[in-house]
Amino acid sequence: MAAGNNLRRIVVFAAIACAALTAYDIAGRSARDAIFLSVVGSRALPPAILAAALLAIAIGTYASRRMLLIDPALYLARATAVSALACVAEGLLIGAWPRLIATLLYMHFTAMSGLSMAGLWMVVFERIDPRTVRRSGTVISAAGTAGGIVGGLTGLAIAASGTITTSLFALAVMNVAAAVGFWGIRARGQDHVVADKMPTAMMTPAVSRHPAWHVFRTSKYVRTLVGLIVLCAIAETMIDYVFMTRAGTNFIRGPLLLRFFSLFYTGAALLTLLAQVLMSDRALTRFGVSRTGATLPGGLLLTGLTTFIAPGLWTSGISRTAEIVLRNSNFRSAFDLLFNSIRPSEKRVVKTMVEVTALRSGRIIAAVLTQLAIFMIPNSSLQALIVLMLIASAGALLLFHGLNTESLKVLAGNLVARASHETRLPHERFATQMFPIAANTDHVGTAMFNRDAPDEPVAHADPAAERRAELESGDAPRIVRALSRPLDEHLVDAVIPLLAREDVYRTALRALQYAPHEAIPVFRQWLVKPSVDLVVRRRLPFVLAAHKRPAARDALVAGLADDRFEVRARCGVALTKLAEADAALAPPRDVVLLAALREVEVDRTVWERRALIPLLPEEQASTVLGEVLKERADQSLAHLFTLLSLILPAAPLRAAFRSLESNDAHLRGTALEYLEQVLPDEVRRGLWHVLEEPEKPRDAPATDRTAEEQIEDAVRGRLSMEFRVDLLRGDPKGPEKKP
Repeated sequence: MAAGNNLRRIVVFAAIACAALTAYDIAGRSARDAIFLSVVGSRALPPAILAAALLAIAIGTYASRRMLLIDPALYLARATAVSALACVAEGLLIGAWPRLIATLLYMHFTAMSGLSMAGLWMVVFERIDPRTVRRSGTVISAAGTAGGIVGGLTGLAIAASGTITTSLFALAVMNVAAAVGFWGIRARGQDHVVADKMPTAMMTPAVSRHPAWHVFRTSKYVRTLVGLIVLCAIAETMIDYVFMTRAGTNFIRGPLLLRFFSLFYTGAALLTLLAQVLMSDRALTRFGVSRTGATLPGGLLLTGLTTFIAPGLWTSGISRTAEIVLRNSNFRSAFDLLFNSIRPSEKRVVKTMVEVTALRSGRIIAAVLTQLAIFMIPNSSLQALIVLMLIASAGALLLFHGLNTESLKVLAGNLVARASHETRLPHERFATQMFPIAANTDHVGTAMFNRDAPDEPVAHADPAAERRAELESGDAPRIVRALSRPLDEHLVDAVIPLLAREDVYRTALRALQYAPHEAIPVFRQWLVKPSVDLVVRRRLPFVLAAHKRPAARDALVAGLADDRFEVRARCGVALTKLAEADAALAPPRDVVLLAALREVEVDRTVWERRALIPLLPEEQASTVLGEVLKERADQSLAHLFTLLSLILPAAPLRAAFRSLESNDAHLRGTALEYLEQVLPDEVRRGLWHVLEEPEKPRDAPATDRTAEEQIEDAVRGRLSMEFRVDLLRGDPKGPEKKP
């Protein structure tokens, strides 16, 4: 309950901060552009952009270091409060020094807007796990879009009053609201913050002075994100300058210009809201992260060509609108997922570096290129800037190519690094002696049999008949003596039933594992025959795993379709052993997927009750997945991960398996992010209701129905499992073991 209340508090205050910051962004852009163009003029834009970008980099560098030492939300609350005071001061002084204050306003707004919004999402990702961010992030983003509409309408109302400087006091109010939101999501005593500390390697004296440079230098993925943001910033700045210049030459300066910009940014905010609701999620689901994010440079290429062919205010306005809408919908949704791949301990540094330093660096480059174009080709400077925008957009489009794969690699590495405790997948938890490593050329294990043992007197003329009689005698010493010599394939059917006997099953298992490969069809026949003792069928996969032949693999694949879950689970384990021994023996991908689909299509109650399947003696000490699975065994999930290990990388899958059983919401959310990207669509859709279903308290009963009714339902449903009736009835001691 406390965790739920804490989450609601964070979402509410984050939504307030996002709404206030977006309103500040829309209203601030309108006021900044209108005041600057009215007082200073468009020719001073490149130097102003350059100075504002340098100031933003300086502030961002200082802020990134400070936010490593204190709670980022607390720092941002103070920063937005100071920004509010600056807006009030600018509103009071602009009448006395209009050019100076207009320039300072341009620099102030440009430096603060990006830092605050980047800081907000950084804090959200720290306070909320990645999966919850996907759901709650929609609410926060929607609040931001609504705030943008309010900011645009505020600009229109101020423009109608004819007092353009009044907008500065409105900006101060919006900053105060943002400060309240940041104050509400600051870390409290009970909050768990993932990125409170940097990794040990990043706390060395040399690295701690420049943590951002360390991450940039050591991570190709971060360098790609930085390059992507730089190119997008160049394209954005170019089209923004073209649009503002054309607007400044077509409208009377003053309130009319403010009204134009307010209408423009309000309309862009409404289109952004529609894009977020109707397009972003669908695009992510259908096209993936990389293609969805690439719609921004792709859209700029398309509209930029139109602007180049037919230059004018309306075409440049369409291109600028496309940039705003796609950046705040598709690009933002995709970029947040790309950013999720980075380790939480590095996110503070990377977020500031990418969304502040890289963004402003791109604007610095754009400002320099713009100034050069104005000096060198003053009559065609706008067309030249459109060409540069097209080049930057094409470069960003190329960087998006293959970014999905790189993001997945980084996310897998993040998952493995965070799930630091050793965890074995189900097929790695069986005792080594269950799977013999090698046999000699005669298929006889050299360490298996005692060839120096004296032969017993032969009572019958037929040695095979005598040996079969010993195997079927029921006397353990005689059975062990008969199994001390290599088996003939004709005796296999006499040994297989011995797998059900606890006193001799290990010896029988070894003998069958070293039996001739010609006996594989017999093993398969016993494995898939429902009338055979279940204990025998559960141990036969270990026999087949020792026979590294395609016939053994095919027999185990047939076992994956068995009605009994216990048989299917152990066939999956055996198949992984075969694949580890010889990659050529791995079952085809479509076969594995079909088996996985059969598992995820079962009812949720079946998943829960499979945890009650008793373990065989050889599994008791080797199949428990640490303390977590001792408390919450989930054999269905374990079996599914065993199957998936045949077609997916083992290390991140192992980490994901452990993370799903973790109490760390961030770690579990990271695992779900990874699995959502790597799981085949059919498996993911069938499994997601199990993985994302809210957990019940561990001490809570599974259902209100009585134990007898549960047993009756299980029997009536002919569930493919063997229940521990004593556990269902609440007997903690369990049944006594039979001798």
